[in-house]
Amino acid sequence: MNRYVKAVFAAIPAILFLVVIPRLAFDRIPQTYLTTISQSTNLDVASFVTGLNVIGITLAGISAINAWAYKWSIVKPASSSLHMIVSFVLMLFVIGLGNASTLGVTNLSYFSSGSAKLGITLTLTLTLLTVMVGAAVALKIIQKTMKWREDVGFHRLDLQAAPQTSQPLASTNPRPV
Repeated sequence: MNRYVKAVFAAIPAILFLVVIPRLAFDRIPQTYLTTISQSTNLDVASFVTGLNVIGITLAGISAINAWAYKWSIVKPASSSLHMIVSFVLMLFVIGLGNASTLGVTNLSYFSSGSAKLGITLTLTLTLLTVMVGAAVALKIIQKTMKWREDVGFHRLDLQAAPQTSQPLASTNPRPV
């Protein structure tokens, strides 16, 4: 398959799930519901969807670059590592309900018209998640480096196996009659 076609197809899922579907869902929800959600949960739905759109476009671009790059290129592991880091930011953004700077700690409170209040604290163990992402990036770099060395090694073996001098096409010894 052509590299450019692969790049386009690699970008489609991120654009579809992080740009198109959230934007369509946001446009279909009536304004009264959006106001109610904002007032009762302190969540700004418009900025949340806009943040998802920005991260989705970024992930789509990185996915396209990753699919477009040659396997032996340094762009491939770099874009793969960058994709993991942006995915980590997306996870923090979603768990933080639109605020990635909370680093995964979210206080979600629901206020009803009466005196009832429901408070939920979602805590993400940031250290564990950061170690997991760091280990995944390091593993990806090690895998790509080993694959590159293996490819270079096979290429060197091919060059060593090739004859150094060319053989004459015709024999210099005459045939016995």
